[in-house]
Order: sequence, then structure tokens, then C-alpha cells
Amino acid sequence: QNHVSELESSPLNFARSGYYGGGSLNYNGTYGLYWSSTAYSSSTYAYSFVYYPSYTYPQRNDGKYYGFNVRCVAQ
Repeated sequence: QNHVSELESSPLNFARSGYYGGGSLNYNGTYGLYWSSTAYSSSTYAYSFVYYPSYTYPQRNDGKYYGFNVRCVAQ
């Protein structure tokens, strides 16, 4: 199910700000990529929350070398 419009509206206001990797900013304005505070069982990977224009990945794992966004979200 697509919840992208809900993510980008108030009160969440997540931005499609892309990520920093390979020496440049990638997918700015297209994808929203954020680190999760949930621990992952690897020293080189971490959980992330990723959303694309048509779907979301609420608990994906990505390499820590990517420069994803960090955002505080209260439950």
C-alpha cells in the first residue's frame, strides 16, 4: 500500500532529500532515505526507512557508509 502522500503531509513532513554517497548527493527530490534508531546485527549495516514515489521500505538495511538523513520522530 502506498503511504507516500501521508508521509509528506503534516504532521510527519518527510522530505525526498535523497542521500550522500560516492562523493555526491543522489536522488534529491525523488527518494526519502532516513536512518532508523533500531539496532541491526551488523557493524557495517543499519536499518533504514526508505520511501520511493510508489512504495515504502519501513525496515530496510543499508551500508553505514551512505549519508542518509537522521530525523527524530516521537511515538
